[in-house]
Amino acid sequence: MVDAVKRVHPSVIRFPGGCFASFYDWRDGIGSYSERHPKDSYFWGGINYNDVGTVEYAMLCKAVGAEMQI
Repeated sequence: MVDAVKRVHPSVIRFPGGCFASFYDWRDGIGSYSERHPKDSYFWGGINYNDVGTVEYAMLCKAVGAEMQI
């Protein structure tokens, strides 16, 4: 995925996006995956699992040379 994103040359990557962004708390995305607590999906029903967290997002931005926008 990193190589595909690099080819686009983004200057900024927003995280999270969509409806999820309205209720996202960056602190829910830190720590190991097993320590992250799932949250109810207010718009679509079901659960948001925070499988991509703040650290993974920061690593992606660094790897592709993009600024972070939370």
